[in-house]
Amino acid sequence: MNPSRSLVLVPRFATLLALAAAAVAPAQSSRLTNSPELATLLSFERAPAANSTAPGGWFGGPPTTLAVDVEITHGGKAAARLTRDATSKNDFSTLTASLPVDFAGKRVELRGFLRLEDVSGFAGFWLRQDGSKAQLAFDSMQSRQIKGTSDWTEYSVSLPVHAEARFLVFGVLLGGTGKVWADDLQLLVDGKPIWEAAKVARVETVLERDQEFDRGSKIDLKEVTPLQSQNLATLGRVWGFLKYHHPKVTAGELHWDYELFRIMPSVLAAADRGAANELLAKWIDSYGELKPTDPAKLVRTDGADHLRSQVAWIEAEAVLGKRLSERLRAVYAARPAGDSQFYLSLTPHVGNPSFDHELDYSKVKPDAGHRLLALFRYWNIIRYWSPYRDLIEGDWDQALGDYIPRLASAENANDAQRAFMALIATTHDTHANLWSSLKARPPVGDQQLPAVIRFIEGRATVTRAVAAPGENAPVLRRGDVILELGGAPVPALIKEWTPYYAASNEPTRLRDIARNMGRGPAGPVALRVQRGGETLDVTVTRIPPAAVSRPEDFRHDLPGDTFRLLSDEVAYLKLSSVKLDEVDDYVKKAAGTKGWILDLRNYPSAFLVFALGSHLVEQPTEFARFTKGIASSPGTFTFTDPLKLTPEAPRYPGKVVILVDEVSQSSAEYHTMAFRVAPGAVVVGSTTAGADGNVSNIPLPGGLRSMLSGIGVFYPDKRPTQRIGIIPDVEARPTLAGIREGRDEVLEVGLRQIFGPGKSAEEIRKLIPARD
Repeated sequence: MNPSRSLVLVPRFATLLALAAAAVAPAQSSRLTNSPELATLLSFERAPAANSTAPGGWFGGPPTTLAVDVEITHGGKAAARLTRDATSKNDFSTLTASLPVDFAGKRVELRGFLRLEDVSGFAGFWLRQDGSKAQLAFDSMQSRQIKGTSDWTEYSVSLPVHAEARFLVFGVLLGGTGKVWADDLQLLVDGKPIWEAAKVARVETVLERDQEFDRGSKIDLKEVTPLQSQNLATLGRVWGFLKYHHPKVTAGELHWDYELFRIMPSVLAAADRGAANELLAKWIDSYGELKPTDPAKLVRTDGADHLRSQVAWIEAEAVLGKRLSERLRAVYAARPAGDSQFYLSLTPHVGNPSFDHELDYSKVKPDAGHRLLALFRYWNIIRYWSPYRDLIEGDWDQALGDYIPRLASAENANDAQRAFMALIATTHDTHANLWSSLKARPPVGDQQLPAVIRFIEGRATVTRAVAAPGENAPVLRRGDVILELGGAPVPALIKEWTPYYAASNEPTRLRDIARNMGRGPAGPVALRVQRGGETLDVTVTRIPPAAVSRPEDFRHDLPGDTFRLLSDEVAYLKLSSVKLDEVDDYVKKAAGTKGWILDLRNYPSAFLVFALGSHLVEQPTEFARFTKGIASSPGTFTFTDPLKLTPEAPRYPGKVVILVDEVSQSSAEYHTMAFRVAPGAVVVGSTTAGADGNVSNIPLPGGLRSMLSGIGVFYPDKRPTQRIGIIPDVEARPTLAGIREGRDEVLEVGLRQIFGPGKSAEEIRKLIPARD
């Protein structure tokens, strides 16, 4: 398999999916063991339970958005219906069921029929596998952006059957407003009904056997002394080092989280640093003798390294003491060979890390021990498995010590989550963030200003305004610049909020702040705005987010058709709604045009790097290479061979112009790297998000979730893309004047690359459909 064909796409609405995944509990799993019972559940023929609006055997919410429909069905007597309007609670509705994973197979699939009516966000199926104490895998139809109005259509989502899965959780999801009906669902294993799959007895691991701390860590800290903080920092580094190097830990013989809880009280009670170091040396000895691994069995990198493993610290006897340093060096010499561990594996071919057997303890009330465990787990994942750790500007070692007191003594969950957000933000990875807890990120509130905001010329600008209930027209207007919000100057608010926004670069940080800065409590809020040459004080009313935002507000491509001819000379394709099976049709329709605009100011709905890119080159052409980690040398990353586009007929010979801006992230950036190697291709726009590469999910105690860019993505000559983004060949940005006039100035510049000076600015503008 070509590794590039397995790139993981970052969800456009990552918050929504994180919340959807967290909204269900496998403890409610239905124990359906025969085909008639399960078939009845999947066809929604069971009556709702008492005091429930959901079909029998299903749960979810908000309750007022769920119903059984006996009038509109695909088959049988009933269907499920989810309905949302601007007053609906939350950002989405979900209908959920779950089953025990007592079957064997390679792939499990949820298939069924959906009917849509006026869906503004997206609708679809979703599927998740959970372990006994953690979520393991998740898939949904979100990237397909199924919305609008459509008759009954069959869809499916699927996942490889996870060896550690204990529960299969699945359902229907509706984001935004509108209605979706679901009916005649099927659960299939390798294409056959789930009840026909072979039954399997799951092998119990140490995570099930060791139950001492299932109800809590038993660590209670109100405050941490400087000595305790220093000793805890050493413990965190040693614990993480042993996790990825000690043969007993990597083999899964120890519940390593619980081993941390066992040793931590003694470290906290140590009289001085030397006593703590001696305690840790004895701790390592307690796990038995260590036999050095034959160096010939370890992976040799010899010159192919991009990053070297950072293990020199284990030799610092002045800090660790002689005995602890010796024990750590013995562990390093005994580290296992091979490409997988109990708590870590590298995905085949691609190489991004999968953090296996990491429990999120979502059913346990988090305490100080869990917060420190979360810190140690995340800190060590970045140290050993982030391909971009060299781009962290601060001292990552110092960060561990700095955040120990902040997390150990956090007064409440929100404080702890914000502290974690601030730590994650220091990694400068837009893929990161505490995705499970964005409601705790400032500004907080479940209502939104009646406007969509984007930073234009460095200023918070209204790009679309809506009327609040009871208003005949919006108070705000397109092109208004917000100077003050709630009496506070916008620059001061940005400075206050910035530490909590994980972003690879400043344009991306401002992108995300703009999307959230209107949040707050319900009710009126005072604004000072600049409208033309005037400064105005206005009062607006915050309203539900569903009444404000539309999916198209999070991308900057043209509304309407995926492919169109802007003129006889120019083809246009926006990748936010492309379909893989229509690529040949796009190429045929573009044939004969002078130039082709490929709009990547969005997130691609399908992976077309090779399917479309191969029609743009005239000879095999390199466009990217990766770096990936090595399981037997945690922290080492090596370069792969470059990836190539191979020509396929028919070739598009015209001018290729690629449009990008701050919403072009991850897959959009990777597509741009591939398409720009077409002869004469030009990238037009502004710096992209600077977050490329497969994402790896990071479960954290407290039911928290983060991610990281799991592989490094570079140009063939090893130039980086992370944080830098895709630098356009021709810079073009929207202006305040252009926003007020409803123009697409980036597309105008893109068209100029095709026409040259032969067309007037007015003629070019007339080719672009007007925006509302």
